[in-house]
Amino acid sequence: MNFSQTKWLVGFAVALLAFILLVELRPPPGGPPPPTSAPLVPHLRPAAVTRVEFVRSNETFRAERAVGRWRLSAPLLYPANALALDALVDVCARLRPQLVIPADQVKSAAEFGLDPPQARITFHQGDSRIELRVGARAPVTQQLYVQIAGTTAIAVTDANLLELLPKTADDWRDRQLLSLAGLDYDRLRVRTGPRDLVLNRDITNRLWRITQPPPIKRANGPHIEHVLRELQRWPVQSFVTDDPKTELDAFGLQTPETELAIGAGTNDLVVVQFGKSPTNQPTLVYARRLATTNVVLVDREWLDQLRAPYWDFCEHRLIDTFSAADVDRIEVRGR
Repeated sequence: MNFSQTKWLVGFAVALLAFILLVELRPPPGGPPPPTSAPLVPHLRPAAVTRVEFVRSNETFRAERAVGRWRLSAPLLYPANALALDALVDVCARLRPQLVIPADQVKSAAEFGLDPPQARITFHQGDSRIELRVGARAPVTQQLYVQIAGTTAIAVTDANLLELLPKTADDWRDRQLLSLAGLDYDRLRVRTGPRDLVLNRDITNRLWRITQPPPIKRANGPHIEHVLRELQRWPVQSFVTDDPKTELDAFGLQTPETELAIGAGTNDLVVVQFGKSPTNQPTLVYARRLATTNVVLVDREWLDQLRAPYWDFCEHRLIDTFSAADVDRIEVRGR
């Protein structure tokens, strides 16, 4: 590179910096707007929100809350990711604008990506609704232009808000394979081919028994309770298909390799079927919960716990119904 080229590049860099400082970062006419401590989304009360709707282009994601539980209602019916939705509502309720551009200084909302907006977030609280319009990123800085519907002023806030917005409907889906919250169950059944393991919990003493295969045996209660807790931590790794007409044989689910049923008496409350693994992902397995019918991928390691030998579920202690601390005498009889 010769000297004249170097001078030209340095001059261009200086000019570009001057443009950014004088044009992109210049304050609006009339001086910089005063900072504000008012909430970005006024009157938003997280505990009172009953519906959240996110609209971007021609996509609409909607979740509704009833009796303390979130559920997707668009684009499909499905249990919702409560953590993701609560986080979005809570953050929006606590957000403070870093800058507010008054209406008389806004020539065109389109310059800020707000006519039309890039996305809309609508919070429903009973009969009232609050709409937050999301615009473009501010140039150079990590900031975002937003606007409350019904107002003409434009606020500037942290662009990290974008990280909380769903990219697909899967981001708002509950990734818990199964939940036993609120269920009064007393039966656990695991069928794998000809192997059929059935455990029942006595309604009186709450002790587990292995009732299948015969004969009836005492079960390892702490181990079973541990397995049931672990099952509720079983995450969905990816959602494969929601088509109710999909060919189940392609996933090994036409005749499931394993079926888990948790119930009360003779009624099944939760049923999950497991098929084969994808060819290039042996640590995962296809699963289908009958309540939602969609096919998902989950980790195989939890399934291996369910398919453990019968002996793992048996009570290995000779006596397990008393506390050693309560013993004050030991008597041994015999010849």
